[in-house]
Amino acid sequence: MSRYKFPIAKYLFLVLIAFCTSYAYAGLPKLTASKKWSEQRLTWNDFQVRHIPTDTLVASYISMDLETTQKKAWVGNTRFEYTHFSAVTYPTSSWYDPDRATQWDLLSENVRFDIAELNARLLQREYNRSYDYNVRKQAQEHAWNEAEQRFKEFNVGTDYLRDTAAILQYAQNVTRELSMLPRTDLTVPTVEYGWSIGFLLGYNYMNPVGGSRNNLSDCHNADVAMYFGYRNFEVQMGIRGGGETQLSQPGYFQDNNYVWTAGKTIFTVRYLDLGYQVLSGQYFRLAPFAGIGSCTFFQDDPVYPDDSDKRHEARGLSVDAGFNADYIIVHDMNVYTNSTRYFLRIRPYASYMHIGDREIWSANLSLSLCFDFAFHK
Repeated sequence: MSRYKFPIAKYLFLVLIAFCTSYAYAGLPKLTASKKWSEQRLTWNDFQVRHIPTDTLVASYISMDLETTQKKAWVGNTRFEYTHFSAVTYPTSSWYDPDRATQWDLLSENVRFDIAELNARLLQREYNRSYDYNVRKQAQEHAWNEAEQRFKEFNVGTDYLRDTAAILQYAQNVTRELSMLPRTDLTVPTVEYGWSIGFLLGYNYMNPVGGSRNNLSDCHNADVAMYFGYRNFEVQMGIRGGGETQLSQPGYFQDNNYVWTAGKTIFTVRYLDLGYQVLSGQYFRLAPFAGIGSCTFFQDDPVYPDDSDKRHEARGLSVDAGFNADYIIVHDMNVYTNSTRYFLRIRPYASYMHIGDREIWSANLSLSLCFDFAFHK
């Protein structure tokens, strides 16, 4: 038993050391904590480094950077990208020497921070003027060069902070430029489009309402389809089938050698529809569509009801027109990977069918649950 005492005690000691270290570290300020530019001026409390370099002639130093905030979302088949630039300072990386620093040094650091913010707003303005990637990249490179030039002009123009009147003049000039160029918030979107592909499974109701020799009853079908989208265009191709309609009286379709009996008849439509989205929101989409298809009626031979080879068919042409109304139930907001969405699609539409010497007009309603997979551009 005694030979296990030391390893257990050593293990508990290491756990205690790790706990104390993590507890002490939790009380330290994070080096990555940043502070965005605001109307409120910097104070010496924003310079928190206490270990002042001994090999420098300056009395203060401000750590700054250009922060980019991006927010992206898919709306319909469109990806919206919001990009915003702002100057930030890192208090835990900035310092001042309390024995040498004066209020003119603090004013100079505020001027530098203002110049960085002015540069961020100028970049924002150029960024919002074009959606082209190369143009935006050139704008960023130009912004960095412009910032370096402004900082250099400030140092030289103030005789490296020895000319207090020049420091005050620079402060007034930059403040005036900032007031003339308001901050642009996340309001201007960059629109990018992508491909999407989806699958639909639903229910379709057909109600024949008119036409020559139309003696059909209403029909309930399953609706299975694929969906393709690009920009505002969408294509839906599928099959509506499995439903039964009733012939109210005997008659002919195409085959004059067979008189279709009154009673059960299977009805199927294969269709291809093209739509265009006129409304595309975060949760709702509306797209009128029109399409063509082939319709088929099946009826078992009364003499051989169980023999599929004896089944009689009548084929014809169908034309559809209506609109798709989508309600997006779930949409994956992670735009750094390809997105997925689930939505409910309602399709009220009118249909015209021509089979032999029959013409059938019908009012239809389709209700489908859809799965959509969007490819980012």
